[in-house]
Amino acid sequence: MKKTVLTLLICLVGLTFAAQRFNNATSSSGTTMPDIGQSALFADIFPPFGQGYHDLVAVSDWGSDIYLFSNDGDGTFTRETSSGVTSSAYGYYTGDYNNDGLLDIFCASGTVKLYENNGDGTLTNVAGAAGLTGGTRKTLLLDYDNDGWLDVFYIGSSCRLFHNNGNETFTETTTAMGLSGATADFSGVAFDYDNDGYLDLYLLHEPVSQLWHNDGGTGFTNTTSAMGCGNNGLEPEGVDVGDYNNDGYLDIYIANISEQPWFDDDNRLYRNDAGTGFTDVTFAAGVEDIGDGRATWFVDYNNDGLTDLFCTNHVSNNGMYRNNGDGTFTNVASALGITNPWDSFGVSWCDYDTDGDLDIYMAGHFANRLMRNDDCPGNYLVLQLEGTTSNFAAIGAKVRVSTASLDRYDMIIGGSGLNGQDSLPLEFGLGTETIADIHVWWPSGLEEDYSDIATNQHLTIVEGDGIHVGTETAELAASSTEEGLLLSWQAEGIEPLAWRISRDGVTLVELSAPSTGNWLDINPQIGVNYEYALTVLLSSGEERRLDSVFARWEAPSTSEMTLFAPWPCPAIERVEVSFLLPSSTPARLSLYDLAGRRLTSLSLTPETTSATLELTDYPSGVYLLRLSSDLGSMEQRLVISR
Repeated sequence: MKKTVLTLLICLVGLTFAAQRFNNATSSSGTTMPDIGQSALFADIFPPFGQGYHDLVAVSDWGSDIYLFSNDGDGTFTRETSSGVTSSAYGYYTGDYNNDGLLDIFCASGTVKLYENNGDGTLTNVAGAAGLTGGTRKTLLLDYDNDGWLDVFYIGSSCRLFHNNGNETFTETTTAMGLSGATADFSGVAFDYDNDGYLDLYLLHEPVSQLWHNDGGTGFTNTTSAMGCGNNGLEPEGVDVGDYNNDGYLDIYIANISEQPWFDDDNRLYRNDAGTGFTDVTFAAGVEDIGDGRATWFVDYNNDGLTDLFCTNHVSNNGMYRNNGDGTFTNVASALGITNPWDSFGVSWCDYDTDGDLDIYMAGHFANRLMRNDDCPGNYLVLQLEGTTSNFAAIGAKVRVSTASLDRYDMIIGGSGLNGQDSLPLEFGLGTETIADIHVWWPSGLEEDYSDIATNQHLTIVEGDGIHVGTETAELAASSTEEGLLLSWQAEGIEPLAWRISRDGVTLVELSAPSTGNWLDINPQIGVNYEYALTVLLSSGEERRLDSVFARWEAPSTSEMTLFAPWPCPAIERVEVSFLLPSSTPARLSLYDLAGRRLTSLSLTPETTSATLELTDYPSGVYLLRLSSDLGSMEQRLVISR
């Protein structure tokens, strides 16, 4: 087990004149693994927990053995042989599936395993009892409906999605969520490409990779062609996402491979154009590599505040592309001593020795090595996020770290690369900066600020402990008129520069900014259910999505009907719903789950303006409130959190 090391995880470092280099620490650290490597994962698996020392899981390609190494906290590891994890696999991935504060291990293989962490150094396979059936090449962990529980996506020729029911079981929702056509070869990644607060899916596939947009947790739509990131005609192996140009939107980098000696399937870098599409900037950026790719990662290896690109290759040198800050990169792998080992499938980055820079373990067919990052020059912040309303591992949380000279963005990802996953803490290189501000977008919808934070430290950030932002009172309502759907809103405690109204994720209009407003959508189709969203644009340049409402233009009418429910704030035991009904119009208030099943309903009279729904019988999750009458119906989402 780990040694209890009383160490203050604040390492004050200055810039150094020593040449930065990655040195082979495999033998000295005690992480030697024989055979041909396949997968690598750094995660806080063994007690004592929460000290910042991450353990290592590595596996042999041939299934001869699996190696779990407990981090001793002094730069060395001890192999654990009685953990209960015995299955060799394509890849290992980590998250907290039952939100008990302990990281579990998902094993992607011919038969999927879910190893629940018992907290005492042992883990138990509970996949069968949890309802995770079948096998997969790779798993992606994501909370696709933001209900606070991690769901599981299988990568394969026929991909599968399993919804976490919040009671240690899963239900397959592939078809219900519109993913029956999703397919992938070796890898993929779940990330929020348009910053709408929901994790989308990018799946590597030959001849065309697939981008699936998450439609507010209610389904997925294939947007590959419209977004221009199909990697057409190439043979992809690994993929990662990161913000190389610090614009707040995650870009895509793909490792492609081709048969020798042609090497014509160059890697691809797709720049995210503010969520409206992707542009192939590979050759302009100089990161095409040689078309012999395996795994790839976005990583700031030198802590200068610019995200670099790393890729492993089959039978060619690895590439470390240093970000020059002008949209171009320079390959410095040779100078850093990280050109080998070749053919690394499993790659995991982690600050395993808590010195503020990212180290790497590479497991592959030529060697398995722990490469320690030495003499890294820049300042840093390492942030461990813990969800409370969001999933405990905070997968899907997005963070901005701001200093006087730069803004840096990153997101906690539940599996990318090829057969590996980075440690969950986010590591931000900050150059020479010594003070920073932190902004966190939690999957629950909560936004928080932390100000005037000294750099060069490891911090644990717990959801709810910061200064809450973006929680100003805002209510958006929709009602039918003869001309169309009338959007009305009120906001308090906010000074907007402008408002933006969107329908199903597409911006309809931007308006000047009084605290209340109305806008008429004159182009809805009768009977079509739309989601309208209200976003505020602040003078600081920030954009915050404040509220949303489902509405359907059923029939022209001069009467108005409105529905107000708490969103995105989660409900616990009960919820108070307010509404306005036209005179002499009876109505019904119903609660539905996302499968369309009506769970309960109340009859309403025109004189009624509010009603209370008891929620104790329903598990955590996302539900739909529907107010219906002879004039039509309208819906709004409701989150229940236990």
